[in-house]
Amino acid sequence: MDILLLILIIPFVCGVVMFVMPLHFKLLQSFHILLSLIVSSLLLSAVSKVVHGAELSAFDNFIFLDSLGAIFLSLIAITGLLVNIYATTYMKWELEDGHVSLKEVKNYFALSFIFTWTMSLSVVCNNIAFMWAAIEATTLASVFLVSVKKDQKSTESGYKYIVLCSIGLAFALYATILLYSAANGKIDGDAMLYTNLIANAGNLDSMALKLVFIFALIGFGTKAGLAPTHTWLPDVHAEGPAPTSALLSGVLLKCAMLGLIRYYAIVANGVGFDFVQSVMIISGTLTLFISSFFLI
Repeated sequence: MDILLLILIIPFVCGVVMFVMPLHFKLLQSFHILLSLIVSSLLLSAVSKVVHGAELSAFDNFIFLDSLGAIFLSLIAITGLLVNIYATTYMKWELEDGHVSLKEVKNYFALSFIFTWTMSLSVVCNNIAFMWAAIEATTLASVFLVSVKKDQKSTESGYKYIVLCSIGLAFALYATILLYSAANGKIDGDAMLYTNLIANAGNLDSMALKLVFIFALIGFGTKAGLAPTHTWLPDVHAEGPAPTSALLSGVLLKCAMLGLIRYYAIVANGVGFDFVQSVMIISGTLTLFISSFFLI
């Protein structure tokens, strides 16, 4: 079976397996570590093939793994494995202190694999619409990891997280629709495929591409924590479990940046790098200024 298909099947299957496991902590702990090792080994195996020059694609190039995606897939594999190993001890402490029940621990372990599945899908999607959907799915998967304790503060932070990120990603959806509208009938091949879009970006309307990038920056920038749409981050990191915070900072925000980088490359190839660089410099400077102000 193609390794890209395994990337999309095995993490999901691991999540289902954890959901049906009996309520026995030692068993849950052992299986969580074992399945994490299997998933991470699979992801790194795909990365290794790309490093050695292989071109990975499936379903008529609907999903693919390029060198840029391999970098982010390696982050998911390595960071995810380390966090999942630590999560077993962390959840043991939480269970002993009475902060969570054994059923909530089991659900947390299971959802961590579903979360890995959605992030991996966002990395290997060549179709920009499905990439957007996968990044949106990471929000739905991770919100339950944030509010696992189900108390008032964690539930409130989870609600704020899903609302703000969904509103922000609506702008990324606008960017996706506008990009498809600008490319449909004007480029060779499917106008939804990233590889076709970047190869034919010079044929697209420059004003439309500039507007596409602005929408993409707002949308994916919200998920990546760029100011001024960063306000969900403090609550989530303060109220969510430490392993969740590590996954959000170490991997999830990077998946959103990958989406932005995809659009950055398309627009830069179409209108030149001056525009996208200027917009990113303004966004980065604003983010640094606001973060420095709040640090004071």
